[in-house]
Amino acid sequence: LDPGDGTPILVDELWDYSQCNIAACAEAAPTLRQRYVPPGFVPSTPVRQGDHLGPLVFIGPTSGGSYAGRAPCWRSLTAALGKSRLARFQNAFDEEHLGAALQRSGAFLNLHKRCDSPAQPLESFRVSRLLSSSALVVSERACAADEREFEGLADFAAAARLADVYLGLANKSR
Repeated sequence: LDPGDGTPILVDELWDYSQCNIAACAEAAPTLRQRYVPPGFVPSTPVRQGDHLGPLVFIGPTSGGSYAGRAPCWRSLTAALGKSRLARFQNAFDEEHLGAALQRSGAFLNLHKRCDSPAQPLESFRVSRLLSSSALVVSERACAADEREFEGLADFAAAARLADVYLGLANKSR
């Protein structure tokens, strides 16, 4: 492996959380041993319990810088669901803030940095953490190999259908 300046990086093997990333790295460095290491169950704050599902919650930024690619999906979801059925927690990356997000709803959204790019690796660490909290996860389509790892655990749909999938889950929870 080469960081771009000609200096080799000496590693024995590469570990990654995404089957899709492993396949891409195998093409770039076919002699390097590669291991898929899936994220597992993490004891966590359980999601909000109640008589209805709550809004569809996204954790993370939806615009600006390297996240600008999420903006079209976010605008589309806002138009389809309205602000009362959609929520965002920009900085829920520690236990306290994640706990607050988990208490807001039982349904969470997974979007790639570039929305409507179904061949992207699944954000497995985020999805695994949400599932450990008993959340329902509605995710934009991802690399097929990564989707298979979460089949039956998360609901995958094309970006244009994410609102419909959430509404279907919300209607079942009544």
